[in-house]
Amino acid sequence: KVVNLKDCPQAQIELEREVKRIRADPEYSSLFRATTSPTGR
Repeated sequence: KVVNLKDCPQAQIELEREVKRIRADPEYSSLFRATTSPTGR
């Protein structure tokens, strides 16, 4: 189902919370850096 985040701030908050939790996970953070910056270092 599709949820418009503008119409549903609660979903936006939960999404951001989930993203923060994933970014905090070291296993995911390396994966995140690989996807967000393809050039890397």
